[in-house]
Amino acid sequence: NLIIFFLPQPLISSMLYILVVTMLLLTNFRPATSLILPKSIGMYRGGSPSGRRIRGLTKRLFSSKEDSFNPLDYHMPCPVFKSSRPDDINDDSCLTLQIIREQSGLDSEIDKLDKEVKSYLRNSGLSKFKKGRGLMLRPGHYAFCAPLPNATAVDPCPTLSGNPLKPLPSFLASLPSPPSSVLVEGDLSDLDLLTLSLSHYKYTYYTSTAKDSSPPNITTYHLPQHSPSTLSTVESLAKSVYLCRSLINTPAEDCTPYTLQSAVSSLPGGTTRAWVGSDLLTPCPSFDAVRAGGVCGLIHAVGRAATEPDRLPRLVVYESEDADPAWPTVALVGKGVTFDTGGLSMKSPAGMLKMKKDMGGAAHVIALAQLIISESVPVNLRVYVAAVENCVDSLSIRPLDVVTSLSGLSAEIANTDAEGRLVLADALALACVGSDAVIDFATLTGAARVALGTDVACYFSNDDGIAGDVEEGAGRVMDPSWRMPLHAGYAGRLKSGIADVRNIPSDGGQGGAITAALFLQRFVKEEVKWVHWDVNGAS
Repeated sequence: NLIIFFLPQPLISSMLYILVVTMLLLTNFRPATSLILPKSIGMYRGGSPSGRRIRGLTKRLFSSKEDSFNPLDYHMPCPVFKSSRPDDINDDSCLTLQIIREQSGLDSEIDKLDKEVKSYLRNSGLSKFKKGRGLMLRPGHYAFCAPLPNATAVDPCPTLSGNPLKPLPSFLASLPSPPSSVLVEGDLSDLDLLTLSLSHYKYTYYTSTAKDSSPPNITTYHLPQHSPSTLSTVESLAKSVYLCRSLINTPAEDCTPYTLQSAVSSLPGGTTRAWVGSDLLTPCPSFDAVRAGGVCGLIHAVGRAATEPDRLPRLVVYESEDADPAWPTVALVGKGVTFDTGGLSMKSPAGMLKMKKDMGGAAHVIALAQLIISESVPVNLRVYVAAVENCVDSLSIRPLDVVTSLSGLSAEIANTDAEGRLVLADALALACVGSDAVIDFATLTGAARVALGTDVACYFSNDDGIAGDVEEGAGRVMDPSWRMPLHAGYAGRLKSGIADVRNIPSDGGQGGAITAALFLQRFVKEEVKWVHWDVNGAS
């Protein structure tokens, strides 16, 4: 106050002018990571939430860099794969892994050891070939029985044989001098390589030790038996999985709808647009391609209770550039509910404990798109992410409200906790325009998890050919999946007395994964090949 008292009046006016302009810019605009920027948040019926505007502005003005954490800025680094032999092979910092695939190979390596050690290994039963078992042949040189999903290392010296077995990455980290490079002698399958890379994944950003320590050591694996192209593909796969996991693991306080928009915008080789807040209710040429005068009423309705700028509902679209017109157009659609309270049909406290992962469908889509782009897959790629936060507020949509979708179909909201299918409906309608195939991912139903658990992925398809391709691919990479039926006999259970369709069955929850898929099918063009992945268990 004393400083202001002694300042000249013109200077005070200039300072106030600069402050007001700065506040307006911070309130209404975000960094230019998309072509369409959010508008003012005071656009909902029921009054302008000015109190929330001030709180959001205060948070943005005074938050630290750590408070504005973006999961895209932090990932546990993937191990590096090289097809060359290490220069430091005789150095203590380099460790050698001998890959064994059958008993005869293990016998051959054991025969090279001292008599005392051979006797110990055979008497203890460690000389028998067992997948994932590791033996120290000599200091710095280990034999591992492939494949390596749960590879463990055993010191054959009798005085140290009581040491606990550890997974391979943990074993490497526990050595007195963790190796910076590892020479792998022998052939590993692509799946072994991917498993080895994924086993290094950790998500430790929020731990005090991670914040106070130096960057983690990155292990370099030298695999001279493998081609550079093979190793590059495995690294691309691993980086995409790391991205998917990190997005899902990030709490909703830091992973917002705007975060998902930023993730889509970071995809190279294309353009990104986003319709945010009131933009969703404004007709535009893109929406007109679905229906003249159409708007994304369902996405807006689900997310309208979240009024902080970063949490406004939005539809984010990426389209690849310079694609060959002869290539098929493939659309990936992701459910991006960054946190799901259930809305007014509120979940129990226990039911909310995993709801930061309700954007797992969007995480799958973003990671898959990154992989497709990095591997130059010959497709014209489109990505659609419907990003919302399902909050409880006076603006929340109510049970039995009726909302018109982008396709023109009206939906009766019998349960606000069945919101994922609503936001997907608008995104699917837009994705079908000009696409040869549409693939959506969503953490949609608990019924899918109950039916198949967490190891087997559940999917639906309207095309037997593409479903056959999915089965073949899943079997080839040992990623189990199961096709569920789009049983037309259940469609009548979604009939509404006042709207075109009801978002949950009127007669209970039996066959919940099927009825959810049937709801989505109402918004997919019949001529478009469609696959729907319900990844509630897998996420």
